[in-house]
Amino acid sequence: MQDLFGSLMDAECCSRLPDQYFAKFIGSFSSESQRELISCDGYLLSEFITLLLRAKADGLINAESTGQLCQEMISHMNEEITGLEPMLKVPGKLLARTWIDNSVALDLIHFLIPEMEKRSLDLRLLLEFNDSIISAFSKNEEIFHIGKCVVEGLFPLFQDSITFLDAQDQHKRQRTGIDTAMIRSLPSRYMNSEDIALTLARNMFFGLRQEVLWAMEALRNEAHLISPENFETRALPLLQNLVRLQQTYRPEAMLRDIYDDLFKSLLASYIRQRKTPEPIRPPGLDINIRPGCGCRRCGLLDRLVSTASIGTHRFCCIEADRRHISSRLVSGFDVQTEYYGRPYTLVVTKLEHGWRVRHEAWKKNKESILETISKLPEPNMRIVLGERFEELYRLNPPPRTAPAAASSSTISNAPQPSTARVSGASSTTELATRNPTTFTAAAFIQLHAPRPAAPTPTNPQQLSSSSTSALPQPTASVGPLSSRPNPPATLIDGDIAQTGEKRRRDSDCSVVDLTNSQ
Repeated sequence: MQDLFGSLMDAECCSRLPDQYFAKFIGSFSSESQRELISCDGYLLSEFITLLLRAKADGLINAESTGQLCQEMISHMNEEITGLEPMLKVPGKLLARTWIDNSVALDLIHFLIPEMEKRSLDLRLLLEFNDSIISAFSKNEEIFHIGKCVVEGLFPLFQDSITFLDAQDQHKRQRTGIDTAMIRSLPSRYMNSEDIALTLARNMFFGLRQEVLWAMEALRNEAHLISPENFETRALPLLQNLVRLQQTYRPEAMLRDIYDDLFKSLLASYIRQRKTPEPIRPPGLDINIRPGCGCRRCGLLDRLVSTASIGTHRFCCIEADRRHISSRLVSGFDVQTEYYGRPYTLVVTKLEHGWRVRHEAWKKNKESILETISKLPEPNMRIVLGERFEELYRLNPPPRTAPAAASSSTISNAPQPSTARVSGASSTTELATRNPTTFTAAAFIQLHAPRPAAPTPTNPQQLSSSSTSALPQPTASVGPLSSRPNPPATLIDGDIAQTGEKRRRDSDCSVVDLTNSQ
């Protein structure tokens, strides 16, 4: 058909055929048999309409005849038509010609949308059909109602494709035990972030509020199932596009609420999956060594201590050298001897090195998360995230709310701790005894420091019942263990270990001055 029509049009344009020859020839296709033959094949019908529009552009046929032929061909289309895909480009071509009545394209659109739903056409074809209508609308704003009809009619076909989930997320959803019957199944083709943003933008433009609300709620409800990889490749570009859409369309209050919740849910899910707690430096990692003698072994040990990037050194040496190295180590090291090979190997490892490696990995991971989130503009995120800005954008922990103050009746009825005044105790010691939660290391040392012995009374009867009540009462707690001074490390060179047990036993026995008890 294309070759025949093309040759006839070229011949008439070159005056090799009489005027109106092509118009009379094309009029013969309005017969019933010709219409049925062309209308049942989408490829032929699409080619026929395209050639008619070309002939009108060349002045070989008038607008009225062109519109009438197109209307007759479209009105004879039925559900048995084959090759529907080429017809998806026809409505955009008809709408782009202002001299054709818009009802011709509208009739074709009303026929195509139900057929597309029945035949489950590829997602890419549906998007191209939508793009062609919007492109025609940009050239002819009088077809607003047609554009709205197309966008509204295609949205049910796009619903299953508006998702961030993939096969990996589907497996994750099954492993978490979520009822998959309550969640829509995954489509065979997904919209990318640009397509989802365009779909939302077009629905916003045509005032389709319920469609936008459904799409944002669907994405928000699936936020906890999105993998970090999908967030970075699919969700983040969409959020960037949504920021621009929000500045353009200014959604109403209800849409603004779901818009803010979508950002918060996606960012919270991403941070929860990627953020790790900061490794806390445990006590006992401080390095303490004795001075060296300047030998080569001592030089290697000093290099191990002074270089942060080195965590372990292996000393393959005789027993005397191994003893010499061990004698310098006081605390902050893990020492192992490998008893194979000659001579044996002394493996010295800094306990702090493992913590430094974990802390550096945590720091790099946090920087990576911040770099990803910072792709969203900070001024907009301050408005969208509100009170959770510091938590979701800066990764700062949320502020802890102070506990509610106890009522006066509760305080008056609460049992007061009995605190006996010990002669010679300072005000700091009394404060720490009354409030153990604010106990400091200095107060602990002062409280448990050895006291000078008071003169023993010669008469045992002086220890009356009244004076016995003046003895200090034991406290339930003396503060967190971290506030206590660490005992000296055990010496490796064979000396007696100072464990601090004797000092604690002495501190438990407080001597009370009874001279003033009378």
